[in-house]
Amino acid sequence: MALFKICLAFLCFGFFIISVIITLLNNSSAVLLNHGIFVETSYPPISLIKKHLQETSDEVFKKALKKALKLRRLHLFFGYFSLGCGIILAALTF
Repeated sequence: MALFKICLAFLCFGFFIISVIITLLNNSSAVLLNHGIFVETSYPPISLIKKHLQETSDEVFKKALKKALKLRRLHLFFGYFSLGCGIILAALTF
């Protein structure tokens, strides 16, 4: 059981690190700023990215927005897995 907890802790930490790396790779605000779209944060909402994805006809911009959207979803995916592993680990520990 102790080995399982250690593996789960490393898995939780690994998912968290992957999530942070994906966040650092995601440059969605820079993509929007390069096209004259001002954003309030460095982490613009998914709805804003989707809105500009539907409205644009520029293929290069559209490709960059799709990449930003995929990275955002991957970030959320690994973040939720990290949180889930942490909750399971906490439940097993206490």
